[in-house]
Amino acid sequence: MTETDRLLTQGLAAGYGAEVTKPETVLRGDFLLKASDFKPDNDPTASYHDEWLPGRVGGGQELVTVGGQKATRLYAGGTISPEQLKDLGLTEDHVIGYLRGKITDLGGATRLHQHCMPLADGKWQYSYVIAEHLKNIDLTVGVETVRYDGQQVFAHGFLISPVE
Repeated sequence: MTETDRLLTQGLAAGYGAEVTKPETVLRGDFLLKASDFKPDNDPTASYHDEWLPGRVGGGQELVTVGGQKATRLYAGGTISPEQLKDLGLTEDHVIGYLRGKITDLGGATRLHQHCMPLADGKWQYSYVIAEHLKNIDLTVGVETVRYDGQQVFAHGFLISPVE
């Protein structure tokens, strides 16, 4: 795992995963986004920044700098409709709560450059699959899914790349 991968994992866990860093509202063009920043205690020159479009579906971008290296992870997707969730006896909060728990539990074992094959927790199932890795560009394309009782209830697509 690279230093930028470690910081992507740390920053996500501190922000979206555990809400240790308090998100702020940011205006970008016509869009209201949420943003969070994280600086690890062991390296004051390193930084993590995440901006996302809050809502049922949307997307965002994480930016990290550490040891002179920079990287970005972009993501988009979300949950199925509230009506479909209701038919399963769920709300968006149930799905996002499960997802946040998996992000915290799995840490660097997901949302990076390797498969995190289906993990079942009763009726819940989480997976992260690498769709493509373009080594000559160093671009990883991954897809994260959450299923409940066999039905897909959440999906995020990811693009991970160094910034040079």
